[in-house]
Parts: sequence; C-alpha cells; structure tokens
Amino acid sequence: MNRIVFLITFLIHGTCVANDEFTQLTKSIYCPSCQGQVLDESSSPVAIEMKNQIQQMLGSGKSVEEIRQHFTAVYGEKILLKPALGTYTYPLWLAPFLMLGTILFIMLNRMRFLKKRNSVKSTTEGHV
Repeated sequence: MNRIVFLITFLIHGTCVANDEFTQLTKSIYCPSCQGQVLDESSSPVAIEMKNQIQQMLGSGKSVEEIRQHFTAVYGEKILLKPALGTYTYPLWLAPFLMLGTILFIMLNRMRFLKKRNSVKSTTEGHV
C-alpha cells in the first residue's frame, strides 16, 4: 500500500519523496478513526487520506517536524504516538512515579505499624 501511494506521489509531483521519512511519520501518528492503530497499520479511509497528505507535504518540501505540527494542530497531541513533554502532559508522565511512590509509602508505614504493634504485644505478654 505504501508503495502505491509513493508511486502515485512520484508520478504526480515528479519528485522522489524519502520513503524513510514517510515510514517514520506513519509509524508515529495515530489514525484518528482507528482505536490504537498508527497510520502505517491502518487501511481506513481516514488513514489513507492522511497518508496521501503526508506524501504531498513531503513532496512539497515540508520537514517531518512541520508535518507532525500540522497534524497536532488539526487533531491535538493525542494524535502522536509519543506526545511531547509539556504543560498538559506532565501529569501523564509523572502519574506512574507518583503512584509507585504512594504505594511504597503506604506499605512502609503499614509495615512499621505492624512491627510496633507486634513488639508492644510481645512486651505486654511477657508481663502477664
């Protein structure tokens, strides 16, 4: 499928579009109409249209970053496989570490509490 799109773009524009840039983009942008699929894996009409847009943009000399920015402007950060670390994505990147830290904190406090309770219990049992 990628070869057909590449061939059509080559014939229309008369320029050779770098196939690795096309593959890089289609593997790093989600299909907006498919659940969890990148453009490279999808054959939906929306994905095919987006692939054609990517080929046209590459053919007209736009960089990979400019094309990513275009799709991000149209669809938002959720379209990217690896969203940039920014104001809105900090919670997403930090949440796993905060949850792990919270779980460890709770576990350590619980272990200390149980240890104290057992030591108090053993000292009171010795006095009976």
